Amino acid sequence: GEYLGEHEGGYTPFSFAIKNARAGSHTLVVRVDNTLDDHTVPKRSVDWFPYGGIDRAVYAELVPDAWIERFHVIPRRGPNGSATLEVKAFLKSLAASPRTEQLVFTVDGREIYSGAYTVAPGDSTVSFETALQHPRLWSPESPHLYSARLVLGKETDDQVTRFGVRWIEVDGVRLLLNGKPFRLIGVNRHEDHPDWGSALPPHILRQDVVIVKRMGANAVRGHYPPNQMFLDYCDEAGLVFMNEIPA
Repeated sequence: GEYLGEHEGGYTPFSFAIKNARAGSHTLVVRVDNTLDDHTVPKRSVDWFPYGGIDRAVYAELVPDAWIERFHVIPRRGPNGSATLEVKAFLKSLAASPRTEQLVFTVDGREIYSGAYTVAPGDSTVSFETALQHPRLWSPESPHLYSARLVLGKETDDQVTRFGVRWIEVDGVRLLLNGKPFRLIGVNRHEDHPDWGSALPPHILRQDVVIVKRMGANAVRGHYPPNQMFLDYCDEAGLVFMNEIPA
């Protein structure tokens, strides 16, 4: 019976915090409105079937009163063959007042950055930069991925992600990947399946990646934000992904 909030957009993740939830069983009710018009995403007239309902994962997570909602690792070309990693962390806190917490960032189990930051009540964003020396570059032929972990406080909360180090640039009419001309050979993909609709399970997501790679492609295009697990599989297999706004 307690209202938690609302979210607009069927393809992007969202979450709500429940403060001081009592131990025991609870009932979570989610109402979905699939009405489309000229201002929704997608719009009412699209050239694919706009499935309705809840088609991606829903889960409950126990968190401390301050936690990492998510974080991004954005690699850029650094000096002398290094990579500069911009780390952007999105934090949440249910505490009544700001407090100072330590953030520790590790790559493949090796600590490469640590710093103290103020975590404000509610939502806050923290950014920092650090260097990764002599990185292995990601490419479709060699899709090397690094494992990153960000820890808040004394192991109070953590999040993990994977990322590839790559440079995508434009030189006139040429697209460059890691400084070399890159020819996009790919397909357009919809989250659509005769048995699962748009609620694709992990093995179907991975099977799509296998099929695309078997065709000899190196790229995938999508009309809307795909399942984040699909993006991770693309990174792992050596596929670049181009996203569009479904309008």
